[in-house]
Amino acid sequence: METFLAETLKAPVFWSAMSAIGTLLAVCIAIFLPSIQKHQRTKKITKLVNTELSECMANIIRSENLNGLPDEAKPSARIAFLQRINLEIWEAHSHALLAESPDKFLPYREIFGLLLHIKNTANKPSAEVLEVLNYDVKSFKEKHEKMFPSGRNA
Repeated sequence: METFLAETLKAPVFWSAMSAIGTLLAVCIAIFLPSIQKHQRTKKITKLVNTELSECMANIIRSENLNGLPDEAKPSARIAFLQRINLEIWEAHSHALLAESPDKFLPYREIFGLLLHIKNTANKPSAEVLEVLNYDVKSFKEKHEKMFPSGRNA
């Protein structure tokens, strides 16, 4: 046993073993690092999109809570709130989310498509549009509740 330890601790054998261990670690890092980075990017994009989604939901809730206004002003105030829906983050990062994680992209595509329809419909106000907006807002709230049952975006 003593000769084994003595031979193992000689400089050439020791440095060859250290070199093999270092190479093994480098290969492990090269294999797993891309998947870890992809997961982190997907998590960051999802967090950004969830934040934007919660802001849209807040605008929709504000558009429904217009208690201090007279009845004649409520439809135009509601349309003004719905016109303020902002989808810049989704537009900027939706393609990256699709490329990184298609399974996470699909639920968001449907709900943001509905938000885009709400925003575009709110930009063309008329009596018929209010009925469409009411239906679309109700659908959005149902989909939002299904995606985030506890009311939180995480």
